[in-house]
Parts: sequence; structure tokens; C-alpha cells
Amino acid sequence: MVALDAGIAESLSDKLVLGYSDNPKVKPASSKLCYDNGETNFNQKSLKKFYKRARTQPPVVWPRARFWSPTSSTMGRLRGGRWRSRPRRCRPRKPADRAPIPWALESPAMMPTPPSQVRQNYRLECEAALNSHTALEFHASFQCLAVAFYLNRDDVGLKHFYRFFLLRSHEHSKTAESLMFLQNRRGGRISFLDIRMPETQQWESALQAMQDTLHLEKSVNQSLLDLHKLATDSSDAHLCHFLGTGYLDQQVKFIKELGDHVSNLSNVGSPEGSLAEYVFDKLTLGDGDKED
Repeated sequence: MVALDAGIAESLSDKLVLGYSDNPKVKPASSKLCYDNGETNFNQKSLKKFYKRARTQPPVVWPRARFWSPTSSTMGRLRGGRWRSRPRRCRPRKPADRAPIPWALESPAMMPTPPSQVRQNYRLECEAALNSHTALEFHASFQCLAVAFYLNRDDVGLKHFYRFFLLRSHEHSKTAESLMFLQNRRGGRISFLDIRMPETQQWESALQAMQDTLHLEKSVNQSLLDLHKLATDSSDAHLCHFLGTGYLDQQVKFIKELGDHVSNLSNVGSPEGSLAEYVFDKLTLGDGDKED
């Protein structure tokens, strides 16, 4: 047998063999120590009894916390810049199917628009062409508005040019509104298409601004002619009369007036920043001040 220290042997004998407890209220089963001839070794009987009890008594198994297998769905991250994966103690929740919120439901499918009860002899091609020309009128209004406020800048200062193009911008807007009123009267449906931005917002001179505007007005007139031809092929007498008496004649008159201004301004030899633009602004376009 292995020789032990007297203090260690006494402690083991008290706690393991004799049932000694650290609690002072509990008395040991026997306070008599078993030594052999005063030696520091246990006697053979006590040691055999201790080893027998140790072999027959089942080991104590402490319960361990159950961990789920570390997967991508059960791994967490520590806070901070440096992190490491750690297993969670519980299985992550699955997203439950919540009840739909009344105001968050999908919008129902749009029902087809019922046909108008006042629609008569009005083809879909004419309706689409009228909406397209309305968008062109708004584009022309924006273009004339850009020219007007460019000529009203402090480094240009042509106020009569400004008034001339501003009035033309308002006329294009009124034409677009009249076409939308016509669309409703005929039982059509208005479709607001994309309006193109002004193609140019900087000009070298008033002459160049007038030339660009003349080109724009001719494209608007061509669109009116195409619309009138479509109405004629569709035997739409009302649309033909509306375009012929209301807008085609006015468009041709304005193109003639604008062309005269371009010719007069070109004949005086208008270089950039010359006195000719100022004189033309005062004497030709300034005639409207006498009527105000």
C-alpha cells in the first residue's frame, strides 16, 4: 500500500470511510481511527471496504445543457469589430404566417374602363393621336417658356422678346387644355404622356432663339396636319372642323409672323451682342406697349 501523510489519511478516513461531514451539527458515524500498530498506513480492512464501495457505487452524472448542432441558422455573432460564431441555446424561431393587415392587402386588379355612353364615331386611333398631340403642345409651351426667361436674364435684357415668347407659351398651354376638353366631349379618355424637356436652354443670340422656335412651330403644325388627315380618313367630321377652324389657321399665321421676324433680324446683320437686337426689340416687338 502507498504510504500517506498522517493529516491526509485522517481527513480521508473521516470523510470517505467514517462518514464525516463538514457540518458541525452532523456527528460522524465513528470517531475512532483505524491505524495499524500506530503506523501512518490504513489497515487492510478499511481500505478494502473503501475500494469496494467506490467500485459498486455508480458514478454521479451531472446534467449538461443541451446545445443544438452548430449550423448557419443556429450561429450567433458577438458584438464589436471582431466576432466569432457561437452556438445558440435554443432553436431559432420560424417566421410565422401573420394575418394580413386590412390596409396592407394587395390592391385589386384594375377593372377595364367601361365605354362612354356619349362616344360616337370616335375611333381609338384618333383618341391616341389627340393625346400624343396634347403632350407635344405642352412640350412647345415649355420650350417657349425657356426662351422667354432666357431673354429676360440680366445679361440679355430683351424684355419685348420675353413678352413675345411668354405669350406664345401661354397659347400652347391653352391649346392643350382645349384638346383635353374635346377628348372628354367626344367620350375619349385622357392619357397624360411624358413631356419632353426643352431641347436647348442656352442660345447665343435672340436670332438663334427665334430660329429654334420657328423649327418647333413647324413640327407642331405638321402634327396638326397628321391629326387632321387621320380624322378625315376616319370620317370624323367634328374633329376635322375643330382642327381646321380653331388651330390650323392660327398655327399658320404664327409661323408667318415668326418667319417675318427672323427675316428682318437677319437682314439687319445681327451679330452677337450688336445694337440691332436692341433696336428690333424696341421698334418691332415693342409696338404692343402702345396698346397696353
